[in-house]
Amino acid sequence: MVMRWLPRPPTKKISALWPRGHNHEKGRVERAIRYARESFFAARKFNDLDDLNAQAAQWCAGLAAERPCREEPQMSVREAFEREQPSLLALPDNPYPCELQLPVKVGKTPYARFDLNDYSVPHTHVQRTLTVRADQHRVRILDGADVLPCMYAATIAARR
Repeated sequence: MVMRWLPRPPTKKISALWPRGHNHEKGRVERAIRYARESFFAARKFNDLDDLNAQAAQWCAGLAAERPCREEPQMSVREAFEREQPSLLALPDNPYPCELQLPVKVGKTPYARFDLNDYSVPHTHVQRTLTVRADQHRVRILDGADVLPCMYAATIAARR
């Protein structure tokens, strides 16, 4: 089967390339998202991202794994996974970096604003566009491939 990728106009500021001819799979994906929202996220509280991941792992190994498989209702999702597991590829040794990467403009003052926080940067980098790379544990500001020394300055909420 040959797939053709056609650019579609951005929807809600999200630009994407959509495959043509896969409308029959949309309902299946939507139902899986609905199941996760209603069965996992409903009425749960999370302290941080690690807590969310721990609860999700427990949910996946328990309640979600015991539901019937859609293709073969006499089999559970856990049994289907165990049957398919030998044919799955192992994860790579070096995990893919899942950092948020955004351009940030530094104005006349040596501060880079990211996520309502100001980070001081060297004065030699004013009036330039730098790159912020952030994950749940750290924020780094880069000029090309060079990581800049920066210091957390203050949040907007703390200034009020």
